[in-house]
Amino acid sequence: MRHTRYSKNISSIQFLLDIGILILLVFHFLNIEYSHGGRLLSIQQLLKAHYKVLILFLVSWYFISFNIGLYKISRFSGLIEIVKKNISQILIFSIIVFAVSGFKESDLFSTKLSLYFLWVLFILTFFSRFVLFLLLKLYRRLGGNFRRIIFVDENLNTYS
Repeated sequence: MRHTRYSKNISSIQFLLDIGILILLVFHFLNIEYSHGGRLLSIQQLLKAHYKVLILFLVSWYFISFNIGLYKISRFSGLIEIVKKNISQILIFSIIVFAVSGFKESDLFSTKLSLYFLWVLFILTFFSRFVLFLLLKLYRRLGGNFRRIIFVDENLNTYS
């Protein structure tokens, strides 16, 4: 796929936003799962106990998104396409979440908490995608990111 410099930037921004959202949610939901008596655990404690899971989540997020083309942005991408790709990403990622939870000696998240985690992940990634989609549309409406072309031929189609 041929990228313009803007679509590369938007794709990179979206990827970094998604990774940030994923990391924050993993720590937040781990803290919910493992907090005892209302005492919050430190990030160091959570990271020490679950760094392998976090790495697996990040790597699987990357490969799933690469395979479904989550970050491929076209001029003609619509909101429906964005929603479909986001749903596909979350559904496939949910398999990873439930598989990892099943392989650990103690559940990573309870089933109910896993569903909340995936739902919040879907909402936040969709919202960030939607905001970037609207900002790119606004940028284009204001005159940015136009393609400039030149015709090097003379025929009936080039006259106006």
